[in-house]
This record gives sequence, structure tokens and C-alpha cells, in this order.
Amino acid sequence: MGILKHSVLGDVFGKIGHIVIKQRGKITYLSSDSKDYTLPMDERSIFIRNRFGLNSNFARVINSAPFIKQIWKTKFPDCYTVYHKILSLNFPRFRSGILTGTPYLTPDGGFPLNSPSVEISNNELIISSGPLSPASEINLDRELYIVPVSVFMIDTTNDNKPPITFLSRSGNKVLLDLDSSLRLSINLNSGVYVIQEGCKLLKSWSVLITLDKNNNPVHYSELLS
Repeated sequence: MGILKHSVLGDVFGKIGHIVIKQRGKITYLSSDSKDYTLPMDERSIFIRNRFGLNSNFARVINSAPFIKQIWKTKFPDCYTVYHKILSLNFPRFRSGILTGTPYLTPDGGFPLNSPSVEISNNELIISSGPLSPASEINLDRELYIVPVSVFMIDTTNDNKPPITFLSRSGNKVLLDLDSSLRLSINLNSGVYVIQEGCKLLKSWSVLITLDKNNNPVHYSELLS
């Protein structure tokens, strides 16, 4: 794909010969017609497609989680899209069909939690933590609530050649109290059940997000896995 910085054709989009022209905002993109393209089937090409596909799936799910998406938009206000920012930062951590290391659910950083734990019980993911410390730098005059958000990595087959998919879930917000221990839950049975029959939960990552009175994210915790 190419980018046409100075259009000599004026405002144009569509297909010219084997070239497809698309407009996104003020930028013009040129790409070859997919009908004229033969998908390479060599080992390296398949590896790259699988790697990109897994990373793209992860970035799409993060981009669809409203609280986390807003955190990325606030952290990187000048990025082209949140999806592309998540995609580029996580790309080194994905290989063909597998994830290596810990992904970026949120940008670097996050306030510390006091002896946190994560467990799944009775179709709920439960996050527990001791009272938040002053190191969290939470301002109760602004931050009124806290909400958990989790992303799940799921093997959707029963053999050794999974397609792997990701799902995100948010829990209910609760009032923030710095003097009390935290116990937050995410219902795994709402909407599409996270772990359907024949599927296997491979990994999960969770983050706690503080909200202001208008439900706008303010701070986020370290990543829990």
C-alpha cells in the first residue's frame, strides 16, 4: 500500500486499472486490487500472516473496550488510531499463532496493587487486592469509582492447531475507598459466554481503572495476569 501525499488527480477514489484508491480524511491511499493478487503460500509468508492476524485480533479487542480505548487516546492523543498504536506496540510480542511475553493491555506504568490475586469461580473472574497505597496517587475528589476490565485469550478448538481468539469483559464499577480491600468481579456469562463448550482459557489479563463522576477513566493499575 502506498500513500499519495500530493494528489495530482484532485479528489478521487475508486479503481483505476489494477490500482484501488481510497480516501481517509485528508490522506489518499493506493493499493493493488485484491482480485489481481495471489496469496503467497511459502512458509515465511504464512508465518507473517499468522503473526499479524493474532496481533490484529488482540488490538481489535482492546480497541473495542471503551475504558481501555479512552486510556490509549488520552496517552497518545496524536496517534493515527488507537488500533494502530496498540498493533504496533504489541507486534514484537506476537509470533505465528502464539503470544510471547506480556502484551500491552494499557500503556506502560499503572499504579501498584497491594497483594493482588485473580481467580475464576462460579462463572465469575474475581480480582482481590488490599487497600490501595498512597503510591497510587489517587485523588478521591476526582476519582470516585473503580472498575475491572479483563481480556481473555481462548483456544477455540480441541486439537493442537487452534485458532486463538480474544474477548474482553468489564465488571461493574464500585465506589472507591482507599481504606478498604478491593474485591471486584467480572461476569463471564454475560453476552457471549467467555469459555464456551469445547474451548479452553489460555491466559487472561486484567486491569483496574478509576473513573470520575462522568465515567471517564483517570488512572489504571498495573497489569494482572
